[in-house]
Order: sequence, then structure tokens, then C-alpha cells
Amino acid sequence: MKKITTLLILNIIIAFGIQAQNITWTGRANLSVGMDYQSISYYDGEMFYSPGGGIGIEGGIQLEIIKNLNLYTSLGYQLNFALQAENNNGVSNRSSFSFNRKFLTLGVNKIIQLSDINTVQGIILGGGVEFNIPGTMKIIENKDTEFLTKFKPNLGFHFETGLRLDLSQGFFLDATIRYRALEFSGKSFSYSRGSLSGTGTEFSDMLNASGIELGATFVKKLK
Repeated sequence: MKKITTLLILNIIIAFGIQAQNITWTGRANLSVGMDYQSISYYDGEMFYSPGGGIGIEGGIQLEIIKNLNLYTSLGYQLNFALQAENNNGVSNRSSFSFNRKFLTLGVNKIIQLSDINTVQGIILGGGVEFNIPGTMKIIENKDTEFLTKFKPNLGFHFETGLRLDLSQGFFLDATIRYRALEFSGKSFSYSRGSLSGTGTEFSDMLNASGIELGATFVKKLK
């Protein structure tokens, strides 16, 4: 699946790239809020985390197929980490959550032109698909309970809207809000709870990694 998706994206990029009027480099950063929240207990409370949240970065290219209609692709990395640590009467308590994913994105956006001379040049409407490779999700509760879960790679999709800002000649900033729909199915897990421990494979537990991203994409024209 990974090889087929990669080849498909490369073929589309090459096909459109030959006819593209403009080629641009893109660099994107995001702050994501997950759609699903869970909690980890610690000494006198709970710490909440979301598998679909975190921060991410991407780098890629954007091709203008026709005027103000762009095809884009990028490679990215998303990280979510939460930690609660405290010392109570000489007893140290620590709970944490960590999860990451690598992804390859292919999408299309349309710039609805508002102005050629003002800073706000247009409204962005777009969407696309992502091929995601998840890292291991690790949960530690009070140092006594530990879960390590691996998930299968999966496809997700996103829709976005925002504004294109002209920073200087040939240099733009796309400020967008993006809805991402993504779920992972479990592949294997291991756990340890005091004297108890165990492992499992090919289980059906689903991880909801959907979220809403506030993103900033820097766009630089090459020609």
C-alpha cells in the first residue's frame, strides 16, 4: 500500500509538473487539537491528552495547474506529548503519554482571488489525502502501569480554508484551519501492571487521531 501510494503521488506530480505555470516550495507548521480526549491518572488528579493533538511540521512543493488552482504534496511529522510529574511527601509520581506519526500528503487548493495589491490576496479552499505511518503510543501511569501500542499505517483525509497573505514579492503566507479525519487500528500491544504483564497482536482497538489544525504555510515561488 505504501509503495502504491508513493508511486501514484510521484506520477501525478510529474504529469502536472510538466504543464505547471508556477512551482513553489512550501513549509508548514501546525498546532492541532484532537477530536477525542482521554486521561491518565496521577497522585491526586488526572492529566488529559488527545491522540489527534500535538504539533507538526511539513515540507513539500506546490504546482499551479491552472491559474489559482494548485496541486501540493508534502512530507510531515506530528508529535503529541503530555507529562505530569510531582513530588508528594517524598514520593515521586509521574504520568506521561507520547505518540507520533509520519505522513505523506497529496492535496488540491483553490485560491479565490480578492486583490492583486493588498496584503490579503485571497481565500483558500482545499482538501486532500494523507498516508500515515504511526509510531508507538506509550502510556505510563504513576510508574506502575505501562502500555506500548503499535498501529497499522492508514489513509486519512482533510479539508481546509484560510487566507493567503502576500509578505513580499514571490513570498506568501497561508494561514489556514484544517479538519483532519484519521483513525488507526491496533497491530500489537504490551503492558505491565505491577507483577502482571502481557502482549497481544492483531487486535481491533481503534485510535481516533482526528483533529483540527491551526496552520501556517510559507510559500516561496521558484519561477
